Amino acid sequence: MQKFSHVLFFLLLVGALLLVPATRVSAATGILNQINFQGKVVIKTVGTNITDGSYTFIFKLYSASSGGVAIWTETKSVTVTNGIFQTLLGDTTTLPGSVD
Repeated sequence: MQKFSHVLFFLLLVGALLLVPATRVSAATGILNQINFQGKVVIKTVGTNITDGSYTFIFKLYSASSGGVAIWTETKSVTVTNGIFQTLLGDTTTLPGSVD
């Protein structure tokens, strides 16, 4: 009898779940066409962090790993703290559609 009650409970549970309306899930309406980029800048000759401050960086993406042509360039002011910086590439100059 106890086995029967477990089976009955299971069937009722499954039946109740089937009666619950499904929640509709939607995807976001766009793709963020930016790349989160982080780095560390040190003084090469001594290996210490550069002084905290705002610096002009030039970021480039190339068509090949060696000898390629720059397909995108962005120049921006970036804040550096303890040698560390973070920026969104593509927020100043839109990335080309070929960047995936």
